[in-house]
Parts: sequence; C-alpha cells; structure tokens
Amino acid sequence: MKTRSAREQPGESGWYAISQLAQTALRSVLREVALDDLLSRQKTLNAKVQTILDQHTDFWGIKVALVAVKQVELPQEMQRAMSKLAEADAVAAKEPVAIQLRYWQTLTEDGS
Repeated sequence: MKTRSAREQPGESGWYAISQLAQTALRSVLREVALDDLLSRQKTLNAKVQTILDQHTDFWGIKVALVAVKQVELPQEMQRAMSKLAEADAVAAKEPVAIQLRYWQTLTEDGS
C-alpha cells in the first residue's frame, strides 16, 4: 500500500472527502448547542469545527484558514414546532385559560 508524503495534495476524491468531513463536523458541533446559543457562541463553534478539520487535513499539509457558520437551516419539523409554540404564546397572552388547552392540543398533534 502506497503512503502519501505529508505535502502531497489530495486528489479529486480527497477534496470530496474533505468537503464531506467539513459538513459532518459542522453538523456534529451544531448539534451540541441549543439554538439560542448558536449566535452567542459562534466564534467558539467556528474554532471547534476548524480544529476538527485541521486534525484531518494535516495529512495533506492543508491548513484550514477560516470557518464561518453563515446560515443554519432548521428541519421542517423544528420549524413547525417553533411556529406552534409562537402561536400558543400569542393565544396565551390574549387568553390565559387557553394556554392549557393549546398545550394539550400540541402534545396530541405531536404524539400522532
């Protein structure tokens, strides 16, 4: 089996692997934080992803210069849940008694 020298550049499949690694590292790091913390801890999260990438790309002599989380797309299920929560909050503000009914309705809908 041929081994690469520390400075030999990755081929096309290597660049694809690095791209996949970057996406996987990003997902992994973002899953560790609450949505509210995403913006307040952005620099820390960027640095963590960069460290993971550097550990795996050092083999080719590649140094990741910058990692920046620019846009996070939420899954449809999470968007719906957030929308329901906002709707429930609006109803509760108008009619405090309705909050319990809305809470049970949301639980029932999400459970099915």
